[in-house]
Amino acid sequence: MQSKAKIIETIRRHKRFLISSHINPEGDSLGSALALRGLLVKLGKKVEVVWDGPVPPAYRFLPGTSVIKRKPSFSYDTAFIVDCPTLSRIGRTQQFIDKRKPLCAIDHHISNERFGTVNWVDPEAAAVGEMVYFLFKMFKVKPDRNDATNLYASIVGDTGSFRYSNTTPKIHRVAAELIALGVSPAVISNALYESTSLHSRRLLALALGTLKVDRGGKMAWIKVTQKMFSKCQATSQDSEGFVDYPRSLKGVQAAVLLREEEGGGVKVSFRSKSGFDVNRIARRFGGGGHRAASGCFIRETLPKAEAMVLQEIRKALRENAERSVRYTPHR
Repeated sequence: MQSKAKIIETIRRHKRFLISSHINPEGDSLGSALALRGLLVKLGKKVEVVWDGPVPPAYRFLPGTSVIKRKPSFSYDTAFIVDCPTLSRIGRTQQFIDKRKPLCAIDHHISNERFGTVNWVDPEAAAVGEMVYFLFKMFKVKPDRNDATNLYASIVGDTGSFRYSNTTPKIHRVAAELIALGVSPAVISNALYESTSLHSRRLLALALGTLKVDRGGKMAWIKVTQKMFSKCQATSQDSEGFVDYPRSLKGVQAAVLLREEEGGGVKVSFRSKSGFDVNRIARRFGGGGHRAASGCFIRETLPKAEAMVLQEIRKALRENAERSVRYTPHR
């Protein structure tokens, strides 16, 4: 509660704001940043959203993406970093962060490093969009349709369209209020899930050809190589959501996507079910995120990274199984 109060106090005290988030943005980072901008503008503040890199095509439908800049055009009083567990993940935008000025972090990653001078971190929040919606409520500001659309996209993205374990009665009520403000779930669903490129589908076909299952069906993984990208004329953005396919298999507790990067190394995306903690795995490789959704980067070849990741997951699954046997009451 103290962190929330400090965020509110900081907004009230200052006039000029910079907002940013992590590189390679998705629905929650973009939606929450743009909605926060909408709130601050309505409060009479001067605001800029600054990002390292372009907005992915899948999210350019979000209201306000056209005003996102690569560098600030004025000197700000306070910076907000949303949906980002470490400051380094904002990339080149970090050069614009003045350490002498307040830095506010609003996040829901359990792995957040509390890098701000003010940190509001709530791992129980379904999305940072939920937290920003709370700020609208606290300032008694009604979101307009654009704000509501950004907030809804944030929530839809991080709950997996209300399929993941972070979907709560509270977040359904928030979603209902946003729909009442003019959000069209069909329009957002079409933009996010029914506008896939042919390049992406061809890439998915190749990736699914690498699908493997292990540990009695509890672990599944797929790979995407640079050769696949080249063959399909696809980009890394075309592989978004691929990790959900191994996750969707019956009985799977841990799912992995290993994506070979153009400049070397491997981007690893983890997803889980049944309470398995993939954040713990990701943190062993310098990454992090949530218990059920995390990621990391491993500066190794794809075969080496694959072996390292699978070894850690197998170990964790084995330990979970042993604990389950140890604490199962005998009848």
